[in-house]
Amino acid sequence: MVRHFGGSQQRRQLCADIKQCVERLGLSPYLPLVKYEIGRGHEYYLGIAVDGNNEDAISSGRDILTQLGVASARNPDLCWVLGAEDTAGLLRGNLQCDSFTIPLVYEPDQEVPSPSCAQIYSVLDVDDLEPVRSECPESSLMDRLLYWCSATGSGDLSRMQHTCQLLGIGTEWGGVWPVIRRLTLLGHLEFDSSNGIRWACVSPALVTSAEDDSRSFLSGQRTPSLLQMLKEGFDTVEHAQYRGPSQITINDMDHEAIATSRQASRVTTLGCVSRRMGELLPDFDSWIEQLPTWDERDFSRYQVERYLPHSDGFCAAAALPQSDPGLYRFSLKDDQDRYPRLAFYDDNASRWIGGDHYGLRFIARHSARVCRIAYRSTTKELLMPLSDRWPMPFERALVLADGLLPNRLQNESGEQVLSYSGVPRELAETLCSLLRLDMDER
Repeated sequence: MVRHFGGSQQRRQLCADIKQCVERLGLSPYLPLVKYEIGRGHEYYLGIAVDGNNEDAISSGRDILTQLGVASARNPDLCWVLGAEDTAGLLRGNLQCDSFTIPLVYEPDQEVPSPSCAQIYSVLDVDDLEPVRSECPESSLMDRLLYWCSATGSGDLSRMQHTCQLLGIGTEWGGVWPVIRRLTLLGHLEFDSSNGIRWACVSPALVTSAEDDSRSFLSGQRTPSLLQMLKEGFDTVEHAQYRGPSQITINDMDHEAIATSRQASRVTTLGCVSRRMGELLPDFDSWIEQLPTWDERDFSRYQVERYLPHSDGFCAAAALPQSDPGLYRFSLKDDQDRYPRLAFYDDNASRWIGGDHYGLRFIARHSARVCRIAYRSTTKELLMPLSDRWPMPFERALVLADGLLPNRLQNESGEQVLSYSGVPRELAETLCSLLRLDMDER
């Protein structure tokens, strides 16, 4: 700890210089933390934490301070080596890093906090808010995004957001989550939200169509060289789709040829994933039990709205009786954050359930017995209103039946309808049984 002099701006600049110096010398693991004295006076105390297991850490800290013009760092009367407990009451300003080996962050400028995972999940896909379209203007952009995901391997939400901005696909936090969701439905990505949303591109695989065993589609990692090899050696068809990358299908697939091809040998053959999911997915009640609990207690901080299943909209809630089950939307008062929190109150389990918008809305509509589902046997399509969109795990089984995102149609009354193609009746019946839905066959 050293005594030094300087105003707020000078302190900020000194911290920035220390950060740059520590990173340049590769000393972040040994100088992991900086603390300072909170106060408005010109004189203040600055402390650099050091790894006590490294013999040179103290000397390195003194050297950095000296190089940056803190001459007192070499004066034993003005620079002290103290235990962390001895400085706890004095150095209360914490300029720290996220972990012991990540570069330090010093006095960052005030920024708008990033939405939490729960807030991001509350966002609808922008596609659901727009009129029905027949063209596929973003398919080529999504192809490029999938190439980038394949080359990058994995990342967090901000990394995906930045790339989507460059491509013109999605420019907001909430806008990038639906992109990850669609790529996950198609089997290209997996994601984890245990510590912020992180995504990863899965290994390339050929998935058998649920309708036609002789046809497979490509999922997962995708590179131009892999596509070129498939097109040269197999009967491939490329199909553009709205809001998703092109579908690559192989007709009359020769498994032996795939296995012996040097390029294709790294492509896994998975068989019919959607049928397997129908065997492994939990039933509706078991799925709800697996959803996270929202442990909020102070609801006075929020403006509360309640979801009305029959009109598919929210209205202001005058009170929040916890005995009244249903889906609610919570927005912090006096907060301009565009991303509120959604939660469903389950009176049977006496808990608030968290999750994404589509999953919680489905629970609310299912509880009100307003969900509709129809099967068209002549075209092997499963049809449902847009407002009845299934929870993500179950919708993924529908999408992976044919490898295509649902088409959006509009019926005579103007209601938007989702159409999932290539779904055999047996698969549709299995999934509807898991969700406790009555399927109307046409």
